[in-house]
Amino acid sequence: MKGLVVVLPLVLGAFFCFQVIQSVHVDTVYSWSPFVFENLPHKEQALVDGHHQYYNSCSILPYGLSYNRPKECIFFAIPRRAHGIPATVAFFNRNQYPHDKSPPLCGFPTYVHNYVPGWFGVNDLPADDYKYSIYPGYTKTTPYRKSHHFVSVVYTVKSADCVRLYFVDTGTLEYPEGNICVRPPILWGFSIEGCSEHEFDKPPAFKVSVPENVYKDPTGFGAFDVDTYGNCEEFAIYLPNYKDNKIVVYDNVKKSFWYFQHKTFNPLAEAGYLNGYNAPHDHLNLGVLSVIVGPEQKGYCDVYYAPGSSCGLFKTSSVALRDYSQAPGSPTSPAFNFLGYRSPDHGSMLLYDSKTNVIFSDYWLSNSLTCWNINKPLDEHHVVTLYNDLKYGADLSLDPDRNLWFLLLATNANPISERHCVHEYLYQLYKVNVDQLIHGTACDPHYHG
Repeated sequence: MKGLVVVLPLVLGAFFCFQVIQSVHVDTVYSWSPFVFENLPHKEQALVDGHHQYYNSCSILPYGLSYNRPKECIFFAIPRRAHGIPATVAFFNRNQYPHDKSPPLCGFPTYVHNYVPGWFGVNDLPADDYKYSIYPGYTKTTPYRKSHHFVSVVYTVKSADCVRLYFVDTGTLEYPEGNICVRPPILWGFSIEGCSEHEFDKPPAFKVSVPENVYKDPTGFGAFDVDTYGNCEEFAIYLPNYKDNKIVVYDNVKKSFWYFQHKTFNPLAEAGYLNGYNAPHDHLNLGVLSVIVGPEQKGYCDVYYAPGSSCGLFKTSSVALRDYSQAPGSPTSPAFNFLGYRSPDHGSMLLYDSKTNVIFSDYWLSNSLTCWNINKPLDEHHVVTLYNDLKYGADLSLDPDRNLWFLLLATNANPISERHCVHEYLYQLYKVNVDQLIHGTACDPHYHG
């Protein structure tokens, strides 16, 4: 199914102006209502967590998206914020479903690795999963299969150069009746050399437990990014926490964690920079939610971030973030800067395209896809609304063929704050050539308006 990019004349207030763009075809490649899983090892009605079904279609609400183009593998992160989720990390192989617009999902790397204590004979996790320490990886004395247990994965990130899939597991089940802390949060990395259970049968390339001294609430970890500044083992991870209002840093060379706090990580952080600003009410009160690594120069990168309850966009540098001696920093440090008012929408997921120097935003609480060229001022003339559909945003990914993939959804309830009320939904995964999408707009590198 194909649709035209349609931009409607929305009234967005005094701070935001609308720009009409040329129409371009956007493919609705996949559509799910609901998601289903294939080859489940147990009946859907099997009871887990006491008296809850193993699979409940109303609970399958992905937040994170990653597309591995060489292997045609699409991954979803499905946080366990409800019962009935067989796999918190799921995937499907596009080559296996060339004509299916609603392909079924599988557990990554298997369903067994997505069991939590109490499920089907899994009474506890390996002892090493309870330690707050740096994991050396696979050893002969620690069978790696026993270490592959994912509790609740919130976001995924791909590393194109190293062909890896990274994700953060909060270690906490966020059930409606209350949170259950199973273990400390863990950062994982897997080399993706295929798209099947057999090809996933290998140790993780990276596994590290997040120490308790850098966070208070692990359920606040948001959309992070990986800064590969050398070979595939030389990288830093910038992990935002929208409940603690922190950015946690892990450096794989230093084998250390630290964190930063700053006033720009807070909800409605833009209010202190805009004269006469009437901040919109947001009962979610989310701090820094999304972090993205931008252009690189002399081994360091600009790093962009946005609080979940904010209309602003902010910037720092890996020069500051990778400097342990500066942590946790001053709340007023000049290393963290307000760039401007981005849009009236909150809950932005960010993606940076290095070829065009454009940041794309997909929003939790609206159905808009927007763009901004970092070489232009961040103002009403240079933020462009590219696409509107359905009701809410989820995540976005860019493939090597210059196609932008983005996930939107509609539900009977707000999937962020009232997830337990969801009893029907529609997810759609879209694809569009990114250069055609921004052609002639203020995001186009050749634009001279």
